[in-house]
Amino acid sequence: MKLKLIEILILLLMALALQARVSAIEIQTHSLLSQKASSTLNFKVALPSGFNNKKAYPVLYTTAGGSRFDSFVHQVNWLSHVTMGPLPQFIIVNVPQVTVESDMHPKYMAASGIANTLQLAVLEHEILPFIEAHFKTEDFRLLEGYSSNGNFVFYTYLTRNTLFDGYFVHSPALELDQSGLITQSNNSHLLTKNAKPMYLSLGPFVNNRALFQTIQANLSKVKSARFEDLSQHNFLSVATVSLNASIEWFFADLSPDLALFTAQGLPSVKAYYQELELKYKKPIDASTSLIDLSFYYAQHGQAQQALDVIDVVIKGQPNSVFYLTRKALILKTLGQIVQSKDAFEQAKIVAFKNQDQDALSFINGELAKL
Repeated sequence: MKLKLIEILILLLMALALQARVSAIEIQTHSLLSQKASSTLNFKVALPSGFNNKKAYPVLYTTAGGSRFDSFVHQVNWLSHVTMGPLPQFIIVNVPQVTVESDMHPKYMAASGIANTLQLAVLEHEILPFIEAHFKTEDFRLLEGYSSNGNFVFYTYLTRNTLFDGYFVHSPALELDQSGLITQSNNSHLLTKNAKPMYLSLGPFVNNRALFQTIQANLSKVKSARFEDLSQHNFLSVATVSLNASIEWFFADLSPDLALFTAQGLPSVKAYYQELELKYKKPIDASTSLIDLSFYYAQHGQAQQALDVIDVVIKGQPNSVFYLTRKALILKTLGQIVQSKDAFEQAKIVAFKNQDQDALSFINGELAKL
């Protein structure tokens, strides 16, 4: 009985902790008088947990509305609330849906694409400038959509490819399209190496399969395009499963396999991270890969290579206790005990100056082993 009470208490505390995290997400509602749509557009902006208005954030634009917007926001927040998550934190903007005169139900209007031209004009010339004027943003943005609203995301990918830096298209309603997406997908301009990354998944509706396969064939030579058959999943499940898969695929290059660098060493690390800088439009820290490479060299008895690499890391931040202790451990791995002690002592001086008790405890423990 006592054990069950403890379990219930733990579950309650976990629920409260989750609720605290959820409530930390600020969702704002904004209005914009659209000149292009001749109407007032209302849309939501979700700020990430721990939002800092002095920090610039990338922006994730989604066509999700209603209940899916709430689910989408919490899913992205969960996947980004710690640095070990698969993606960084984003400002999330829900793209307001515009309409044109038609007898169609709004749901089918979105899928048909008859409002695509106006929708894209509003997004590019009114929504994007509004967000950039009201929030501190990085020059990096993604566009995401699911089912009927996924068709517009794919349309934007095909017609204004460089407007966004990546596209996530989840289970689009291809059979309902009337804008010629299939024909447009057979467009050679996307065959250049500069085509932005695009993830496209197939959902469970059988009438979409042949169209999906045609698009896949048309874009088979586009190296930055990813296609995934998720038709085994429930229609609603696809929204979350596909989002997870697209995020892990798109951001996988931020955690590169060490095997990419072991043959050519430091130059290959520099070249790889230069490519990342082009993709993400900002410098990406290579220190983790460099430290891993240095340890690899040390474990394989390549002393000079190991020290050359770790010294590059330390040169960037010579007073980093963490980097100094990594060098000490690398020297220890190489069997250079005297030099390892000296490196730990150097790190100890910096840790003492910074009053870093955790680092001091770690360093003293390592020195006691030597």
